[in-house]
This record gives sequence, C-alpha cells and structure tokens, in this order.
Amino acid sequence: MISGIIGLPSSGKSLVLSYLAYRAIKGKSINFHGFNCTHFDKEYQRVYTNFPFQGAYQLDFDALGYAEYKNCLILVDELQMFADSRNFKNFGDNLKFFFSQHRKFKIDFLYATQSPDTVDKRIRSLTDKLYYIDRTIFNLIRIREIQTYFDIHNNLSLSYEYSSGLNSRYFYAPRLYKYNDTYSLIHSMINRPAPSALWDSPSEPSTIGTTTFNGKEVEILTDGNAYYTEK
Repeated sequence: MISGIIGLPSSGKSLVLSYLAYRAIKGKSINFHGFNCTHFDKEYQRVYTNFPFQGAYQLDFDALGYAEYKNCLILVDELQMFADSRNFKNFGDNLKFFFSQHRKFKIDFLYATQSPDTVDKRIRSLTDKLYYIDRTIFNLIRIREIQTYFDIHNNLSLSYEYSSGLNSRYFYAPRLYKYNDTYSLIHSMINRPAPSALWDSPSEPSTIGTTTFNGKEVEILTDGNAYYTEK
C-alpha cells in the first residue's frame, strides 16, 4: 500500500513518521482507528527511512526497483525532494517498476510532503490513502483522511474532500518529541559547511576557483560576473 501525509511545515509530519518507525521496529501495529495507512502491518522484516532513526535501515531511494527490497516498511519524509513532479524526466524505469509492483513484494510505502502537487503524478495516482495533518488546540496533532474522486463535471479532474469526522486520529505532540530530532537532516541533504567567504567589492575581484580552459589552467575570478583570466 502507498499512503501519503500532507501538511504544512511544523504540522507534525516528521514526528508521526518517526513514531510509526518506532512502533514498526518494535513489531507493534502502526494502524489506528482513523489512520489505517498500511496493509502488511506487523509483518515487516525491516524498516527503511530516509531520516536518521535508531533501528531503521538507511533508504537509498534511487535504488528502489534495483535493490531487493521486500517484506518491509518504507518511510520517506519530504518525498518531493526525490520525486519532484517538475522533474518527471528523471523518474527512472526502476522507480516505475517499484511503485507499480511494490505490493507483490509485500512493501508498504508511506510518505510525507508539504503539497501533493509537488510529488510525481505517477506516485500520486498509485496512492491508496491520503491524509492531511495539522495542529489543533492543546498541542494536538490531527490526521484526517482525504477522499479522492473524479469530478465528471470538470473534464474528469481529480478532486479531494475530507472524510467524515470519524476518520480522524489525534496524537498529543509532546509524547512524540522523544522519537524525533527536529533538526536531523534527511538522507539527500549533503552534510557540508556553509560558505564562509564574503562577497568582495566589485572593483577588487577575487579568486573563487580554478579550471582548465583551452588546455591551460586558469583562475576563475568574480567581480559580480564570473570570467576567466590566464593563470
């Protein structure tokens, strides 16, 4: 089953994913009343995440469809960074195979994103269940199921609406804090220091690197515009 969680920043997406990872690793059910997001519950041999979590295995998203993923739960935070709807040309055949055949390998795939429109359409069309997450009073995290349907009065466009109030789940946010490090980076973010060089005056261009041009090593200088000068 493929399920998605939609929510604005700080709505609790990462908290919930971390809590589900914890329960799955412990062999506990991750399906709740109003939040029935997986099919092979409690049958997982492994849990894969793209964010650091003790007991989970590191996910290599680009290897899906190539590597032998099976009998597992896959949790992906900020899916749009790996399957951007505007970068559909880089959605490889291996990913097409994985998302169309994941059920045969007993895989549940749960993702979080800030907006469904930013996720590749092929994943959206295969998403079984969609949930909206937000914060309410008393620091409660509310998860509401979203029903998808085709609007036949608008050229068969895909539309969304909330399910009944019974299809909602609440979590008390402070109880989930221990499962998640808010400042941990997801797997695709490169861990390198931020640049420390200051921009110099345009009248005093500085060296920002070297390269090879016409067989000669040259310095790359900048005075607002990058250009080459022979070293």
